[in-house]
Amino acid sequence: MYKTLTINLGKVEHVLTHENPGLSSDESRRVIERVNLIRQVLDRAAKPFLWKVRDRVGTRMRWYTEVEEVNR
Repeated sequence: MYKTLTINLGKVEHVLTHENPGLSSDESRRVIERVNLIRQVLDRAAKPFLWKVRDRVGTRMRWYTEVEEVNR
């Protein structure tokens, strides 16, 4: 969840700074401030040992189990 969230926060910030999502400059600034606040909270949170190991491995290895499609 951490990885997905940080990737998506980066995408939000990119859209706000490089594209025109239709927000005013005040609204964009407010969203970027909140994105940065969420990042700060995530960075300060205690992380277990296995999380730290996974963070070092990064995206070089798949760490999740593929879910099969269910046909109905």
